[in-house]
Amino acid sequence: MKKMNKLAAAVTVALSLGVAPHINAAPIELKPNGIGDALLFPVFIGYSNFENYFTISNNHNRWVAGHIRFRGAAWSGEILDFPVILSPGDVFVFRIADIDGQGNWAIDQSLDPKNFAYTNQLCADQVLRPESNYILIPKTVSVAAASGQTAQQASDAVINHHKHAGYVEFFGTAVLDGMTEARMASLLGNDNQLWQNKVANPCNNNSKRGTSVWAWSNAESGFATDQGLSDVPNVLSGNGFVSITGANGGPTAVAYNAEALVNFRTPTRYAAETFTTYPTGTHRIENYTRNTATAAAHPATAKAGFNLTAENRAVMLYHEDANSSGNATSPAGDYVYRLDDNRSSEARISFNNTWGPTLADGDDYNLSNRFDTTRGVNVYGGANDLRAFGDATGAKDLDNFESLAHLNMRDDLLGIPNSGSGNSIAEVEEAIRLAGQSYTSVYVDGSWFDKFSKKNATASAAGLKSFYIAHFPTKFYHFERAADATNNFDNYLITAVNAMLASAKAVNVEVWDIFENIPGGSGCVTSPCIPTVKTTVLGHELNFFTIGFFKNAFSQTAGRINDNRAAGDAFAAGRVVLSPASGYNDAVNALNVSWPVLAYTFEATPDFSEFGQWRSMQR
Repeated sequence: MKKMNKLAAAVTVALSLGVAPHINAAPIELKPNGIGDALLFPVFIGYSNFENYFTISNNHNRWVAGHIRFRGAAWSGEILDFPVILSPGDVFVFRIADIDGQGNWAIDQSLDPKNFAYTNQLCADQVLRPESNYILIPKTVSVAAASGQTAQQASDAVINHHKHAGYVEFFGTAVLDGMTEARMASLLGNDNQLWQNKVANPCNNNSKRGTSVWAWSNAESGFATDQGLSDVPNVLSGNGFVSITGANGGPTAVAYNAEALVNFRTPTRYAAETFTTYPTGTHRIENYTRNTATAAAHPATAKAGFNLTAENRAVMLYHEDANSSGNATSPAGDYVYRLDDNRSSEARISFNNTWGPTLADGDDYNLSNRFDTTRGVNVYGGANDLRAFGDATGAKDLDNFESLAHLNMRDDLLGIPNSGSGNSIAEVEEAIRLAGQSYTSVYVDGSWFDKFSKKNATASAAGLKSFYIAHFPTKFYHFERAADATNNFDNYLITAVNAMLASAKAVNVEVWDIFENIPGGSGCVTSPCIPTVKTTVLGHELNFFTIGFFKNAFSQTAGRINDNRAAGDAFAAGRVVLSPASGYNDAVNALNVSWPVLAYTFEATPDFSEFGQWRSMQR
């Protein structure tokens, strides 16, 4: 049992709600309160006076390895990442906060030091700082705007925000076959052992204790003493908690369950893909197949219990050294991203990642039957053929993200060469879309939810306001290799960032009033009245905004919709709607129909002395 100091009661309650793990079966699904093999935590706030607590649970009776990544809000550029190992039934707990008061967030390892030790990540002062990992954050904003862009998009303010707020990804990479508590204790207790890490952790006196997927399989020595790796089933779940430090007198924390990707990466392959089933296809990288064709390379292939024709294709094996060469012979160099990487399978995801698996590394299977009215069923209804834009023959499908006609159009616009490798971006995007893309929720703006809060209101807390988070976890995959990329990484980075920030997502918004008023002047004679729909844009990968964002799309006064009557009749509470602005088969807006959204809301006072009531927007 892990030790937890703050928010202990809330964490305990959340973790007590057991859910049986799913059995892997395609296709990829998004389950907001589920258990999967990959997790998305929609937000962390690393500004001073905020604390963030995270839990990752292993609902399995075996040791599970994974990779965690912290991405910034503006363009999803990686801020920090590291490997994780979870023991059977384990709960990994850590805190993000401005620990030393210097204005930058760091990870407090003291809540769960053993988990950090498992992968040789534990620092002597039990504080893991991301500043040295700012290599994917532009050092300057002075580079000229990207070709075709009218203005410089990055700014010091945007870059600073990117450093201080963002979201978290966690990928299950492998089950460590044969690992036991005694063997892990030995790996932690003595140096110079086989299967220990070969790369020292510089923040921990050059220790090489603990292990990794790379070390446990002995990949560095051609798997000569491989202990065995296998697929991570749907056994991972997570929780996030965000609190304000030192706040009193009201609700000061929000909590959420991580979004689970179920069947993100599965090991079984079908002999042939068809248009009427959901076969699990290839993966961007398969370097630990353990089948009969690779018996020479994997001496442990004959281990009892392994399916020699399919087992372990879902293992994600990458070098334990984040600074290893991206051009080395597989498996060395796999999942390592560099600007000069000449391997097409990784060249297009280099500017937002350093190392480890991404959302591109799940199952890549055929999606044609979901959109094609001639060969299958258009799951979105109607007679429209929703295959790839410009695909009159049906020779290509919405899958095969790197070779689509509509992706080629993006390539032409942005100067991106096709990579020629499969990936799972289309599959992840489809999972998010099928979970719903029209969002709604109640809102308040200067109003109170309950009389207790109103009775205790202070001058600085004039009323609750609804806040929103809109998250586009796949947007940056559409903007790799900007048009005028050069061999100078700093120039390449700022150019790619500018190209992303210049391309915003168009969304339709509606604002409904509880008193049936409508924007524009006249009241309703029936309830409800139907409001006008307006279109506006969201530019970041993780967007923070208030109810004012919705209202500003209409005529407004001081952040409230002005209904041309008395100020007291301005919209103080009601309902909002957020939805994509164009259809799936709109070739003109092909850029916009990609990167689907996840949306959340909560309430806070203007000074954030009180906040709470986190929830996913209904969809």
